Amino acid sequence: MRTGKLVGRRGLVDLGCIVTPDTILRWYRQLVAAKYDGSKRRRPGRPRTVDRYHVLIVIDLASRRVEIGGIVHEPTGAWMKQAVRNLIDAEEGFLTGTTKLIMDRDPIFTADVRTLLRSGGVETVRLPASSVSA
Repeated sequence: MRTGKLVGRRGLVDLGCIVTPDTILRWYRQLVAAKYDGSKRRRPGRPRTVDRYHVLIVIDLASRRVEIGGIVHEPTGAWMKQAVRNLIDAEEGFLTGTTKLIMDRDPIFTADVRTLLRSGGVETVRLPASSVSA
């Protein structure tokens, strides 16, 4: 079979085999297809879905520093409030000394979250509804 691939169709005609060059090349294609056929390893049903995570990212525009506020499968109000508490922590919070935070209109930024930010001295500026989102 390797001879068929190395020699090529014209070389096979010159060799004068009992089978045609097309047959040898067809056999080779079938062997390759069988080798890389993954259908026997597949299970019935829908393929597994990829895990999806939500990531809270905070960027300091002046210094261009980036902080990951948290990563979670499904964000909740309680998770968001804890992430904000961590960000406005007086000793180690990323937003310490920050006066403004620009945020989109995602429902996860609840009134409680905005109130918590204000209590930490951070004014929230919400993007207009017509702004581009990812």
